Amino acid sequence: MSDLGRLIDACDALTNTVENKHAQIDETLQNAIAELQNTAASLSSQLPRICVSENPFLEIDASTQLPTGLMMHDDVTAELFETIPRSPEERTSAQLQLLQSMEDDLGVSLRAHEYYDRGFNIIKLSWTQLTNSNWLAFPAYSKSGTGAYPEQVLLTYGAFVKVLSGEITGYWGEGTTLNKWHFGNGLCEVSGRFGNYFHPHPLRKSATGSVLVALPFITTGNVQNAAEWYPQTII
Repeated sequence: MSDLGRLIDACDALTNTVENKHAQIDETLQNAIAELQNTAASLSSQLPRICVSENPFLEIDASTQLPTGLMMHDDVTAELFETIPRSPEERTSAQLQLLQSMEDDLGVSLRAHEYYDRGFNIIKLSWTQLTNSNWLAFPAYSKSGTGAYPEQVLLTYGAFVKVLSGEITGYWGEGTTLNKWHFGNGLCEVSGRFGNYFHPHPLRKSATGSVLVALPFITTGNVQNAAEWYPQTII
């Protein structure tokens, strides 16, 4: 073999070696990134979960017959649909069937035949028109009396939602489908923008509609599992 041939072979071998090293480095880097993301997700799921919104159990004000602390658009009406008692002995067959349908749709156990820390209400939100804006409803920020939530802390918003008619989207309305319970949830991560805030309200996409809502609240930390969606510490 000529010197030129040997030189070409050596260059080819070096090129193959470099390409293999690049592939190994890329694989190592991707594995490291995946491990870091998994670690970050695990750590965020262990952050304290403190409910920072008002009335997550949707208790009804006797004077107004509306859930206290629930911000609603003027086009939207609310009515009590069902109450789920704390004690399983107090739950009617209809209430147990409702919990069973929620479990079936959500794909998790809601411990329908066991005690809860507290019972909760399910409300029906309805509308018959869209006027100057199309937001639906959301719980007020605890102790503030307003709906503005700060973007300076990691928060999870969510609710159990069932669309009976019409269409909603955004926040806990994202991903909903007709006649099926859905755990609408998402993260509001720290924005780093001084004094910035957000309003976690779904949007109505139809001129008329109605939805069932249970346990709408906002909490610190990262909650992605419907089986864990229950208010812990409440401020």
